[in-house]
Order: sequence, then structure tokens, then C-alpha cells
Amino acid sequence: MMKTEISVAGHFGEFLQGRVGDRVLLASLPCPDLHVRLILSQNTPLSVEFSGNPVLNEADVLSLTQSVGKTPTGRHRFTLNMPAGGGAGASTAARVAVLRLHRPDLSPDQLAKICLRSEGAVDPLMFPDAAQIIWASRQAETVATRPRLPKGRVIGGFYGPPRRTDPADSDFADISDLLSAWTDATTLQQVAEISAESARRNRALRGPVDDPTFDLARELGAIGVAVAHTGSARGLIFDPAQDVNSNRVFNTLQAAGFAGCIDFRF
Repeated sequence: MMKTEISVAGHFGEFLQGRVGDRVLLASLPCPDLHVRLILSQNTPLSVEFSGNPVLNEADVLSLTQSVGKTPTGRHRFTLNMPAGGGAGASTAARVAVLRLHRPDLSPDQLAKICLRSEGAVDPLMFPDAAQIIWASRQAETVATRPRLPKGRVIGGFYGPPRRTDPADSDFADISDLLSAWTDATTLQQVAEISAESARRNRALRGPVDDPTFDLARELGAIGVAVAHTGSARGLIFDPAQDVNSNRVFNTLQAAGFAGCIDFRF
């Protein structure tokens, strides 16, 4: 039985997300340590299996592939190392994996539009420069770009229950003023402050009011936070040059109720 394998990286929340005019825009925090892996075992009838909570089903796979002129067969086995509804892009990554496996010739823009039709709101995971994109998630459009980010470090995890994105939800804080600041930000301190302000505004509007992320950032010496605005991912931003005791950070986060703790660089 012939097998084909593909992996698509996720993200870890957003540096910023909110309303600008009548659109929801975001700047994603890519995270190569989180991913969806898809293994296709061919010469069998179509089936879909997940290790963990499923983020799509056979009907979704059939619809995705038929929309690009393919009729799928074979066992599609998905392995995720991030939770569904965690704000790590599991739903989009799974769809991109299916499309790339069956139609590797599709461009990132084509992948984004197909995923949008399938799920209604889409992360920019299909773009190699996702960290530099200002993205309209409900239209699958690049609104602007920024220079390459300064180097940073995030230590975080998933706090609270899964919160999957509702494409009809546009009740986010206004970030019009943060958008221009974001595209002009050149230092890690600026990036961290803008990210924290976006998270602060949306927490005030959307909750959860008991989110301990900001208190933990102060306690552990982080320079900012990056959160999933519609998920449970919560990260503390550190300067890579800081002398950080990662075991202490992990232990403190876990004691506060964080799960799936992770330490990565951007």
C-alpha cells in the first residue's frame, strides 16, 4: 500500500487581531513546532481518521478535493499536536494539508480562497511569509505587509476551554491605531507592546476576565504577551537574550492551569 505524507505548520495565536473599519484583521504568530500531519494510504476507499479531536470529516475532504477537480480515495489519517479550538490553526492547517496533498500546484492565494469557502474564516498558514502579513481572515486577503520581525521567544500554553472561531463573529476591539504602529515596529519591545495592547483590548471586550496571562507576564519578567483572540493559546514574549529559567516558567504556567506548554522562537 503506497503512502504519502505532508505536514503543515500552525500558529500560536496572534500578535494582534481586531476590527479595522468593517473587517476583522490580524497579524499571526507562526509556530513551526505546532503542526498537522496527514498520511494518505492509497488504494483503499475514502476514510478520515484523527488522533485527537477531528477538525474536518469525510464530507469536508470530499468537498475540498472535488472543488479542485479531484475525487479522493484512500485513508486520510491526521495527527495534530495542538488542540482544536486552541487558536493554533488546526482547522486551516488540516484543509491546507488535504489540498496540498491532492493538488500541490495550487498557489497560496488559491489555497486561501478554497479554505475560506470551506470554513468561513481562514488563517494565513499557506503563505511562507505569514508573519509579515496583515490578513483579512473573513475575506482571505492580504491587506498589507510589514518587514521581517525581530527575533523573539515565546513560552506559553493553552489556557481554558477550546474556543473555535465563529466566522460570523466580528465583535472585536478596534485596532485601527495599532495597525500602522505594527507595520512600523522594528524592535522586539515595540512588537511585544503592540501585541499586549491588542490582547488587553480584546480581553476587556470579550474576556475571559480571569485570564491570568498578564499577571504571569509581570511575575516572570516577560516583555509582552501574544494570545489567541478566538482560542485558548496564551504566550509570554521574551527577548532571546534574556536569562530565562524555562523550567520555572513552565512550572508556573502549569500551576496556573496552562496545558500543552511550549517554548519556541520567531
